[in-house]
Parts: sequence; C-alpha cells; structure tokens
Amino acid sequence: MAQALCGSCHEFPDPALLDKNTWKKGVLPHMALRLGFMSFANNPYAKLSRAEIEAVVKANVFPHEPIIDTATWEKIVHFYEQEAPQTPLKQDKKAVILHDMPAFEIIPKKIPGNPMPLATLLRFDAKSSNWYIGNRQAMLYKLTTQFQVVDSLKLDSPPADLTHDSQGNIHIVTMGVMDPNDKAAGKIIKLGAPTFNVNQSTTTLDGLLRPVQMLFHDLNADGLEDKVVCEFGNYTGKLVWYENEGNERYTQHILKQKPGARKVLVQDINKDTFPDVVVLMTQGDEGIFAYINDGKGNFTETILLRFPPVYGSSDFQLIDFNEDGLLDIVYANGDNADFSYSLKKYHGIRLFLNKGGNSFEQKWFYPVHGATQAVACDFDQDGDLDISTIAFFPDFANVADEGYLYFENTGNLSFQPRTFPNASLGRWLTMETGDFDQDHDVDIALGSFIFSATPVPPEKRQEWLRNGYHVVILENKTCHPAR
Repeated sequence: MAQALCGSCHEFPDPALLDKNTWKKGVLPHMALRLGFMSFANNPYAKLSRAEIEAVVKANVFPHEPIIDTATWEKIVHFYEQEAPQTPLKQDKKAVILHDMPAFEIIPKKIPGNPMPLATLLRFDAKSSNWYIGNRQAMLYKLTTQFQVVDSLKLDSPPADLTHDSQGNIHIVTMGVMDPNDKAAGKIIKLGAPTFNVNQSTTTLDGLLRPVQMLFHDLNADGLEDKVVCEFGNYTGKLVWYENEGNERYTQHILKQKPGARKVLVQDINKDTFPDVVVLMTQGDEGIFAYINDGKGNFTETILLRFPPVYGSSDFQLIDFNEDGLLDIVYANGDNADFSYSLKKYHGIRLFLNKGGNSFEQKWFYPVHGATQAVACDFDQDGDLDISTIAFFPDFANVADEGYLYFENTGNLSFQPRTFPNASLGRWLTMETGDFDQDHDVDIALGSFIFSATPVPPEKRQEWLRNGYHVVILENKTCHPAR
C-alpha cells in the first residue's frame, strides 16, 4: 500500500531513509495533510496569508476530504514506524579527508561596513572584474577584486541570482520573501548598463513565486532572448519559460507546475541543434528532468534521474566527465531543513555517467552531510576533472570542516578529498568559481550565510559573528607556484 500510494507522486521512500521519530513527528503528519487528513492541531493554513491560502487551495495541495480510508493510512503509518531504524543510519566508510590544499592560498574577506555574513548571492563578473554579493537584508554590493565597495543597492527583497543579457545589462532575481512561502512577490529587475541605480531600473517580470534563478536563451529561434525562471515557491511553484515578445513584453509558458525548481540549465542534450531545458526539482518530487525542444519552443518532458522526496537535492552540473562525448551529471544532495532534519547517510556528492539514450548510472558517491553545491573543473590543470563542494548542513558537532571539500581526481574515478584548516570559518551557502586574479587558472570563492533554523554549536555561531568573514577566496596557485 505504501509503495502504491507514496510512489504515485514521487519516488517511493524506503522507511530506512529516516529514523522512527522523524517519520512519526515530521514527515508522516505532513503526508497526512497531503492525503486530506486535516485537524485543528494539524492545519497547514494557520500561518499563511489570505493570498497564500487562496493560491494553495486553488492548487488543491491539501484535499478537502481524505483520498484514502483511515484504516489504510493507519496501516501505512504503522509500517513506517515499525520498519524505520531507531536512530539515523551511519555513513558508509569513506576516504580520509586531508586537511591540506597545497595548490591553493586561503584568503578570508570582509565587506567593508561589516554587515552580518548572510550571503544569498555570490557572483564574479570576469568582464569587469567586479564582485557582486547580495544578502538576506536585501542589499547588493558591487566590489573590486580587492573587496573595496564600488557601489551598493538596497532592493525590496533578498537577491538570489544575477546575470547579464547579451547587451551587457544586469538582471537581478529577487525572492520576495526568502523563507518558505507562497507569496507572488518575486521579481526580475533590469539595471541599465552600466548604472547601478535602482531608480533607473525596470521590473521586467513580477508576481513570481519565490524565484531563485533565471537565465537567458532564445528557445524558439525568433532572434529574441527568452527567460527561463525557477519559481521555487513552497507549496506552489513552477518552472517557466517567458517568451520574449519584444519591448519588455513576455508570454508565460509553464514547463512544470510544481514547486521546488532549484537550478536550470539550457543544453542541447539530444544533439538535434535545438536548445533543451534541464532542471533540478526538489521539494517533493525530486529529480533531474529534461524538456526536449522541437525547435519552436514546444517541449516534451523526459525524466533523467529521480530521487526519494527526503534526499534534499541541492545542485547538479552537466559535464562530459569521462570524455566520451556524452554529458554526465555531477549531483549534490543535502538540503536538511523542513520536516525531516537529521543526519542522513545518503547525503553527499554523486557522479552519474551517461550510458546513452538519456540513461545514467551512478559510478561514484562520497557521503557528505548537508551537501549543497558541487562544481567539476580541472582546477590543478592535470587533464582530468576535480570537484569543489560546499555543505550548508554539515555535522558541525563532529566534522564541521566538511563544510568545504575539494576532491582531487587521482584517476579511474577515484578522488582524494581535501579541505583547508578551519574550513568552517563560515557557513557556506554559495560558491563561485572563475579566474579571479587573471592568472589563467580557476579560483574558488565561498559565501557565508550564518543564519539557520537547524542546530549549530553555540561556540561555532559565536565564532562566525566574531570573525565576520563574508567570503573566503581559495586562490589557485597552479600557474604561479613560486608566489
């Protein structure tokens, strides 16, 4: 019954994925709501605004009446409570982490003026050699490579993404409200190049559901740059491409009417010369979905990978890892808030190799509590791909330095994990890579966000407040080893 019911909306979650207490007090009460079992004590609308309630009701997120009988639901609850382990399962044995990164110099940075380290956005613009850092307080800073503030901008909500169009204009994605919500308050704001003045900005899209990413691409071959937007939302949300009609007018085309669109890429994955859309979905039906383009802006969904809803999918990258001409997937999962906070043995970094025909096989996995982002690149310039990763939810009490890990490729899909001493100088939510110092190798930057609703040792939080580091630069010395 559990496989039939739970597997009808998402990948079936095995009871072993969570401990008894987390199933009983966290996940199962929420699933009861999704099946129409609502009570005064278990009311999902209690903390929502009127507009949010209307949107959630319209989407029929929580049925008005139970969709199964009470006896069946009680059997399923009993099954999970009986079969789940008493405590979270331990991680499998893994390669020992070396606390040494000889190829990199570690350089902590602060934003002048000492705002609290709450970075929601970290971008390096190679063309102008400027940094853009946005935070939870809805500030956006423009800085030099020496971290001197060139300009700053007060927005109406926290920024999640920043990109440039083909004309060089800056476009900013603002979330509306950062915390889980269903308010249609997100925006895309265009700043005319080279100005950084909000009074000269234009809102090109608004009424968005907690958007977290946007990119430009001409999807229908009409010569105009369209927009693809991840409207993450909460109970509601969607993946949308907005067709450019000219003169800042856009027509909405929904690719997926579900919340949790976390990251989107445009790539011709079937080699028919048409740009396809590939998205990482979280927030329930987790997986990597491809939308195959017929060349005219019509799309057909294909599932590349699917994961159980407690996996906490966080990031992915399409890259030909083994140089066979096929795009492989580097994947990070570790989101660990919402209804199922616990240490999870299946959190970590995975490599899925493409076997052809959009079929992928996991070939490598390294367990990392709370893995958040992964970037594959030949950082040491030895001809193979290494992997740089961050974790926003590491096990701070025992292995806090897993918040940053660098996997040095040693050949045959083997990696030596490394980190730098005191890699928990900040709580890393964002990561950027690029040639920051223009010396022809790829550097790494980590952005700190020290607020969280999940447990952190008090002394660690005090350390973050005391040192006030916003960013740590890992300056690659591969091309200047003598410096």
